Amino acid sequence: MKIRILSNFSVGSDVTMALVCEICGKKPSFGNTISHAHNVRRRRWNPNLRRVKAVVGGVRKHMRVCTSCIRSGRVKKAA
Repeated sequence: MKIRILSNFSVGSDVTMALVCEICGKKPSFGNTISHAHNVRRRRWNPNLRRVKAVVGGVRKHMRVCTSCIRSGRVKKAA
């Protein structure tokens, strides 16, 4: 009988990916850069993320948040 060892990470854990806004979930988008000579190459547009101290549930926490969420007021910054 085989025993299977599972890792400590579950599906709903607090592990976050890099370059993803923790508020709106904005991620890098992909597309092509096309020159005047129609040379096509792949590129990606990264979200403008900032690491801020925010108040979440009455607790101060570091979060990676995009600047559009900061400007729209979706994040309450900690003092």
